[in-house]
Amino acid sequence: MVVIRTMGRLVCFYVLFGLVLNKDQVTTSGKDQDFPSPNAIKNTANTNSCFCKLTGVLDDCPCTAVTIDEFNSKLHPSLLHLLQTDYFRYFQVDFTVPCKWGWDAQCSSPNCAVETCKEEDLPEGVRNASEGINKLPKTEDGYIARFIRRVLEYFPFLEPYYLMLFELLTSVNLMSPSKDLPCSTEDPYPQFHDVAVQQFCKLDPMANPDTCDYVDLLTNTEQFTGYNGVAAHRVWNTIYNEMCFHPETEDKTLYLTSNTAKSMCLEKRVFFKLVSGLHSSIAVHLCSRYLLDEGRRDLEPVWGRNVEEFKKRFSPETTDNEGPERLKNIYLLYLVELRALEKVIPLLEGLENNSGDATKDQEVRSLVVKVANEVQSFSSHFDESELFKDESLENKELLELYKQNFMKISEMMDCLGCERCKVWGKLQVTGMGTALKILFTPIEDLQLTKHEIVALFNAVGRHSTSISELESFRVA
Repeated sequence: MVVIRTMGRLVCFYVLFGLVLNKDQVTTSGKDQDFPSPNAIKNTANTNSCFCKLTGVLDDCPCTAVTIDEFNSKLHPSLLHLLQTDYFRYFQVDFTVPCKWGWDAQCSSPNCAVETCKEEDLPEGVRNASEGINKLPKTEDGYIARFIRRVLEYFPFLEPYYLMLFELLTSVNLMSPSKDLPCSTEDPYPQFHDVAVQQFCKLDPMANPDTCDYVDLLTNTEQFTGYNGVAAHRVWNTIYNEMCFHPETEDKTLYLTSNTAKSMCLEKRVFFKLVSGLHSSIAVHLCSRYLLDEGRRDLEPVWGRNVEEFKKRFSPETTDNEGPERLKNIYLLYLVELRALEKVIPLLEGLENNSGDATKDQEVRSLVVKVANEVQSFSSHFDESELFKDESLENKELLELYKQNFMKISEMMDCLGCERCKVWGKLQVTGMGTALKILFTPIEDLQLTKHEIVALFNAVGRHSTSISELESFRVA
């Protein structure tokens, strides 16, 4: 009997002990889950679990992640080689524009600074390269059109006033379909007007050419600088909360996640996924070039791959299952920009380097052709015709909202207090905006500046690098 009583007490003790443990687990799986302790992250997050969603056909994509990985492994070396040439390695940024939201969050770390180039020190090919790719010529202009073109060539700062006047005249039906007579709504000067109405994002060299600086992307690489916390969160929270589309509910309070986004139409869902893909790709770059040691005295800072930081950002356990979905969105962004490259390939014949070195110019042309051929060989390109399928008023309004919202995102990059973050943020946002412009503009009306071309190719290069880096984190 004594033995039985003793065993009974032991059973009761273990039952009560188990209930206490269970209570602790319930507490940590509820409200506190968004803020896991470092030990919890280390113990529960598994690198392979970050990739659990990259199987089978991707959502809203025509292919699998494996197909994209295999193709990217072939494209990536050629693309990086092209981006090292003078035409593509310099990007213009205006560091003087104030934040429209009134924020003042400057990065105090020396790692945030970038070195700008003096224009006289730039390679000949950068200073003399063609300004862009013009769209196909239309019918001959009349006298007034030719006069306006000549005026704007000599006084480019008058272009915004011309566009304002055009909008005013079209609103009262005073523009003419003829070459010179004012009477109808057709724009007789599309070579000026189209550039503005096509835009999805702000272009620094067009907005403020006199205050732009050239930045050498090869000597100012994208990496984690220590700029994070409240300042960075404020930028991304504003983008997600105010500039992305949200599920339609009566109280308008449904939080935007990969799961709630499924209730939105394809167009709105894709917009969210592209923004998420951009955010996630940048996070992968920062985890790949993480500041491991700030350096001291005569020791240089050390950057390298931070696997634990990658787990914290992308594992299901530390992101409420959002992390793996975010990685999927990088693939969608890559496909969208890849499709834009494929669409614009016929116009790349007009790209001129003019470096003064025939051998260098031929090398650039050969690399462009090589990259173009590889892009065209891909068999599962994104199909933009699935978006905005009909000419309904609702779709036209939605496309305008696309432009307006993405324009705000591009302006948000002026609010980054870190110069290096601003360079790479502007470059990738401009590349993504250029891709959207290409996909939703008839090819015969398309006109691209050199700034957009450089941004598009470099954005594809960045997201191609993200996909390559994922393999390194997968095996870590």
